[in-house]
Amino acid sequence: MQKFASSQHEDKEARWAWLVAAHIVGQRDYALHWRNHLAMPRFAAASSDYTEVAGQLFRLTLVPFGHAMGRLPPGNSGRATVGAFESMTLIHA
Repeated sequence: MQKFASSQHEDKEARWAWLVAAHIVGQRDYALHWRNHLAMPRFAAASSDYTEVAGQLFRLTLVPFGHAMGRLPPGNSGRATVGAFESMTLIHA
């Protein structure tokens, strides 16, 4: 999240990459996961991506339930372009 915050000079996709990385790494920690899903709709709104905003608001409602039930899909990017319950394979670069 720190890298995202300090990336104002980068293009939109690079900034999304920081948010996605923060989501994948922080997903198992409730506070980090929640903060990430607060940042995502804000950034989407600033980018005029209202489909992403809607998807992120939906995900914000899921975060508490996912943690309470222990059902967090590993590797999920957190983006609205991916199913909220879809596990994803991590690719090492």
